[in-house]
Parts: sequence; C-alpha cells; structure tokens
Amino acid sequence: WAVKDSHGRALTVEDEEIMEALFSLARNEGVYASTTSASAIAAVKNLREQDYIDKDELIACVITGGGLKDPQFVEPRFENLPSPITGDWSTFTHLMKDHYDVSL
Repeated sequence: WAVKDSHGRALTVEDEEIMEALFSLARNEGVYASTTSASAIAAVKNLREQDYIDKDELIACVITGGGLKDPQFVEPRFENLPSPITGDWSTFTHLMKDHYDVSL
C-alpha cells in the first residue's frame, strides 16, 4: 500500500540492467555494490528514460549491500581472474608493489 498511498511507482528491472548498473557504480564511483543495491540504480535509470524522473531532479539511492555478498554473479563476467592470495603481509605488499607500484 505504501507505493499507492505515496503516489509512487514499482517496477522490475532485468538482470542485464542490474549488472550494467553494478559495473557503472564500480567504474564511476569505486563502489562494489551488491546486485540488490545496484537494482535501485537500474530502476532510476529506467524511470529517467521514461521521463518519470526529470533530468534536474535530485535522486538518492542508498547502497546498503556490498558486492562481496554475491560474487557468483560478477565473477563469470571476467576472464582470467587472479587466484586469491594468502593472508600474509609479505604476499600482500609484494602484490601491491608488483601491480600498483605501491610500497608499504
């Protein structure tokens, strides 16, 4: 009833739209969101494209879930992911130096 009482709108978004929003958040904002959080971004994009939301309106989407919650949706979209590293400091510092030229 909340949607009706507030004159709001409910909609569905496709999996591909959610993944597009998830990768957009990661690429543009540095946020690795969960698919459930990215669905809000996908919905806002759809509402904007339908002119339900004006281009000048300020919209806030709260990202409450991190991407580590459901990596099984993201990992298949990448080829040649590196193997996980062991949890020791030496391995981590070498990885940071080798890949990012950062000395710790």
